[in-house]
Amino acid sequence: MTTMKELLEANRRHGEATRPPETTVALRSSMLGLVNSGIQYETPQEGEAMQTFALPNATGKFIHSGDLLAPGPVVLNFYRDGWCS
Repeated sequence: MTTMKELLEANRRHGEATRPPETTVALRSSMLGLVNSGIQYETPQEGEAMQTFALPNATGKFIHSGDLLAPGPVVLNFYRDGWCS
């Protein structure tokens, strides 16, 4: 069975092998900047309760967290766009 970590690593290797080298350099620099900023300590952590929110769904309709939580737990899935390999 392939783990998510293995799939992500394979995706990273594929991207580095197929995109222009300057793009890989820019991506690495951007990621390093994020890590060095400490932003990972300001984001919700696994198991931590989220603040209330409203986000657009796939059709642009705003969905409120309270409405989603009323019947039970919620799992959020953020879809990446075409610019993100």
